[in-house]
Amino acid sequence: MCWQYSGSNLKLAAELNHLGSFIQDPQFEPALEDSFNHDHKQKLIEKYLYPKSNIFSADHGWKASSVPVPLPHEQTKFQSSKCNPSIPVLMVDGVHHRDITNIIISVFQDEISSTYHMISFEEYWKPDPGDSDPIRVFSEAYTSPQYLDTYQQVNSLPHKDGDDLKHVVAPLMLWSNATHLANFGDASLWPLNYTSACHHVAYIPTV
Repeated sequence: MCWQYSGSNLKLAAELNHLGSFIQDPQFEPALEDSFNHDHKQKLIEKYLYPKSNIFSADHGWKASSVPVPLPHEQTKFQSSKCNPSIPVLMVDGVHHRDITNIIISVFQDEISSTYHMISFEEYWKPDPGDSDPIRVFSEAYTSPQYLDTYQQVNSLPHKDGDDLKHVVAPLMLWSNATHLANFGDASLWPLNYTSACHHVAYIPTV
């Protein structure tokens, strides 16, 4: 009862009964819990779960790399050069990523890809039927000038013999936000997502 009424006041009677069932379990050995430490036990749980729940499995196409990040220095101007040894560099380890080409292939192999809008067009709005100058509307990616230009370039390429498939553009819209990696602990990364298809492209560790 001291445990229930100490610390947080959000502990329910059911939680106390649950704790009691653990203590009464024949496998429970109080002697092993004399030096109980929450952080230590939490790390053991994470270590046990990691191989089973590793979302960065190589079987799923994930790779791990280190990325060098050139750093600024106060009141110092460096010459632009990748090989300039005077530029301080922060090496960011543990950047997990997948091959974008493989992601695009898997996206178009999915049946849901048949529902994607892949044909480019220009969209206009005429606020006044008598107005001779319609207003160009920019909304989705396939109405943008870049998409229209790329779509024309792709479809102007020669087709191979027997190729009757439609040539389309696969736009990449990337976004990122922080996320927790597991139910245990506070480990987090910044995923880089391929929107519309909702595929994860990379995970960037917090620096």
